[in-house]
Amino acid sequence: QASNNVPGLAVGIVKDGQLVYTKELGVANVDTGEPVTAETVFRLADVTRIPTTIAILQLMEQGKIDLDAPVTTYLPYFQLRDERYKDITTRQIMEFRSGIQDSDDIAVRWATYPSVTDEGAVERYVRGMAEKSLLFYPQLLFAPGEGFYGSYHAYIILGDIIQKVSGQSYEDYVREHIFAPLGMENSTMLLSEVDP
Repeated sequence: QASNNVPGLAVGIVKDGQLVYTKELGVANVDTGEPVTAETVFRLADVTRIPTTIAILQLMEQGKIDLDAPVTTYLPYFQLRDERYKDITTRQIMEFRSGIQDSDDIAVRWATYPSVTDEGAVERYVRGMAEKSLLFYPQLLFAPGEGFYGSYHAYIILGDIIQKVSGQSYEDYVREHIFAPLGMENSTMLLSEVDP
């Protein structure tokens, strides 16, 4: 996929619960030419929205989350500079209708953002959303529920809701309630758990 700057990928097709096709293409390391194999580690990136959404819906089914309650119901410290933040609901974040807008060049900004993976990182991030940031704009793009914009960073708010409602860290919740039941033994939310 040279036209898309994709150096390598691995494909797996599952039919009726059985892996029926696999193919590894390209390189895992552009400097060394090391090929992609079935054991190559890929970052989850956008795919993290899937376990996050599943976790929110699991907790909703258990009666622990009302999707239409304001985010501040679960995170009283959540705030933005735009006063309309008080109206943002969990459902609106999941449906990309919260109005939270990421920065123009999120990939470049994220690469230089100080990454912290300790247990309190998600809450600290949410607590800091009212501060000036390189990752998103302090003003909402539109009133909550009145537009559509897929914000990467709004989903971090959902991660913090999962932590507060479940009493587990986001990573532990996903491992125990999603990855383990699915037999995803080689998947993790923490880069520190990956064999370099």
